[in-house]
Amino acid sequence: MSEAANLSTALTLLAKAVKPLSDEDLKLVTAGQAKLTVLHPEQQVVQKSKALAQALKFLGQLSEHELSLIESGQAKLALLRKGDKILSALDIPEVAAQIIRLKTEDEIVRFLDDDSRLNPTNLKKIAAELNIGVPAAVKGKAELQLLIAQSVIRDRDRWAWR
Repeated sequence: MSEAANLSTALTLLAKAVKPLSDEDLKLVTAGQAKLTVLHPEQQVVQKSKALAQALKFLGQLSEHELSLIESGQAKLALLRKGDKILSALDIPEVAAQIIRLKTEDEIVRFLDDDSRLNPTNLKKIAAELNIGVPAAVKGKAELQLLIAQSVIRDRDRWAWR
């Protein structure tokens, strides 16, 4: 193909590329404030933002090991908003130890209520860990929370050795 034919083909392709652009977009390109580029099917255009810049900075600070865990699917990234908590697997002895350290019934009930993993079944396991007998009539979450809180405060001296 001749040089004239190559230039003609290039201009035809360029005309097809700029046809969907608005006049404002063309002005930005000619002023050097925007540019045309080739995108592959797996690529996409992302608007610059402060949040994106912070996310990219965070990703740049990850260790090789953390990146490999994410790539292999053994770990994932999650967005945590203020006040969000990361819950790990429920460790009954650890939860029992945390309960013992709380000072009032209200604190204990609030602690037990804030953890969504603490359903009635798990509350009964915590009571067993604390050597608290659960009467058959006590079945609801609120009842179990109150029973645990009252028993721990009543038997506070019993936990002094822990």
